[in-house]
Amino acid sequence: MFKKIFVLAVLAVTPVWVWPAESSALDQSIGTVQIEKSDPVPGRMNLQGYLTDDQGNPVNGVRSMVFKIYAGANIQWQEAQACTVGAGLFSVSMGAVNPIPDSIFVSGESRELELVVEGQTLSPRVEITNTGFAFRAGSVDRPIQPGISDNEIANGAVTMSKINGAGAMTGYVIKWNGSAWQPRPDSAGGPPVGQAGGDLYGTYPNPTVVKLRGRTISTTTPYTGDVLAYESSQWKPLELDGDVEGEIDDMEVVGLKGRAIENVTPYTNDMLVYKSSRWEIEEPDGDVDGPIDDLTVTGLQGRPVYNGYPSTGEVLTWASSRWEPREPGGDIDGYIYDVDVVGLQGQPVSSSSPNSGDLLTWSSGRWTPRSLELGTVADTRSYGRRRLHGVQSPEVWCEDFGSVLLADGTARVELDPIFLETVIINQDNPMHVFLQQCSGEPVSVVVNKGTTGFEVIGPARCDAEFDFRVVAKRAGLEDNRLERVRQGE
Repeated sequence: MFKKIFVLAVLAVTPVWVWPAESSALDQSIGTVQIEKSDPVPGRMNLQGYLTDDQGNPVNGVRSMVFKIYAGANIQWQEAQACTVGAGLFSVSMGAVNPIPDSIFVSGESRELELVVEGQTLSPRVEITNTGFAFRAGSVDRPIQPGISDNEIANGAVTMSKINGAGAMTGYVIKWNGSAWQPRPDSAGGPPVGQAGGDLYGTYPNPTVVKLRGRTISTTTPYTGDVLAYESSQWKPLELDGDVEGEIDDMEVVGLKGRAIENVTPYTNDMLVYKSSRWEIEEPDGDVDGPIDDLTVTGLQGRPVYNGYPSTGEVLTWASSRWEPREPGGDIDGYIYDVDVVGLQGQPVSSSSPNSGDLLTWSSGRWTPRSLELGTVADTRSYGRRRLHGVQSPEVWCEDFGSVLLADGTARVELDPIFLETVIINQDNPMHVFLQQCSGEPVSVVVNKGTTGFEVIGPARCDAEFDFRVVAKRAGLEDNRLERVRQGE
C-alpha cells in the first residue's frame, strides 16, 4: 500500500505550479506558484512528486502510474506511463504519450488531477489552478513575433469598438491614403488618378479599353449589329455572316455548314433534305412513311415491301415486283439464323457424317463425303489415258526436290517459302533429307537440318554436286496416322 505522495510541482512547459492537497490517507506538501517565462505550449505538463509506502518509507523502482484530468465527474484526458521512482522522488512529462489538448481548459471552470499508482487511486484529487489555464493561453500570451496570422483571429472577432476612431466623424469611411488606413469622408479621394495600365490606355478617370485579356482590339469603327471576333492577332468588329443573319440579339440560322436552307414554312414531321445546292424542307417519302419519330419502312431501294405479317424464320425474297417474306427453301433448310445447307445447285447432299480429309463426291444421285482416292489419271501419246498410283503411307507427307553444289566443302539450301507454308517443320516434326551424289569423287557428307532449310558439310576443298529430296509432314495433318475407318465407308 502507498501511504503518501507529495506533489512537488506541476509545470506547463516552463511555468511552475505547486498546489496544496490534503487527504485522510495522504499528507501532501504545500507550495507556491511562480511563472518563469511564456513559451509555445507543446501539449505537455511536467509533474514532480514524492511517493512513500504505508510505513512512510520512500518508494524505489519502476511503478505504473495513470494520470487523469477531471472536469467534475467527467474525465477530460488520461494516459498511463511507467515511472522511475528514486528515494521516493519521481518526475514525469504528462502528455508524452497522449498530448494534452488545450481545449480541455475552459476559463471559469475548475480542473482536477487524479493519480493511480499500481492500480491504487490516490485521493483526493488535486485541483489544477493557474497551470493548465496558462497552458491553454500559451498560443496567445507569447510575444507577437512577427505577428498574429489570419487563422489565429476568429471570424467576427475584430468589431467596430476595436477600431481606433481618432479623427473620425459622421459619414466617414476607412480609406487608404497611400501608406496607411485612415478615417476619411466618403467622397474624399475620388476615383483613381494617374496613368492607366494593362488592358487600359490613357489616364484616369477616363482611360480607354484597348485590349481584352492582353490581346489588342482593332480601332475600326463598328456598325449596328457587329460583334467582336478574334481575327489573326486582334479583336475586330465584324458583321454576323455565314450560316446566321441579323443582329446578335435576334439571329436567324439561314444555313448549315455554309450550305443554304430553303426559306419556306415547314409542316409537322417535315425534314431537311439536301438537294443539289441547298437544304430543302420535305415530307418523309420514298421507302419510309409516317412522322419522323415513328417512321415505317415501306420499301427497299425504291421497291415496295409486302405489307403482310411474316412468320418466324422467314426472309425477305424478291417476288416479281416486290419484297415478300418467305420461308427459306431450295438448298437450305431451317431458320435464317440456323440454316442447314441440304443441297448444292439443287442437287441433294448426303446427311451422313464426313471424316477428316473427306471430299464431296457425286455418287448415286447425291453429293456424298468420300475419302480422297490416291493416284490420278494421265494422258499418254501412245497408250491413251492411264491411271497412276501414289505411294501410300501411314502418315501424310509432302516432298520437294532439288540439287546442291558444294563450294569448298559446304553448301546451304533454303527451302521454297511456298512449300514451307504447306508443311510443318519443328522439333516434334523434323524434315527428312535424302542426298544422292551425282558428280566428283565419292565423299561422305553430314547434313545439319533446321526449320527452313539444311546445310551440307563435306571434306575441305570438295566441290561435289548432289541431288536432294526433302520430305515433311503436311501442315494441319501432322497427327494423322492410320485413322480408323468405320464399317461401310
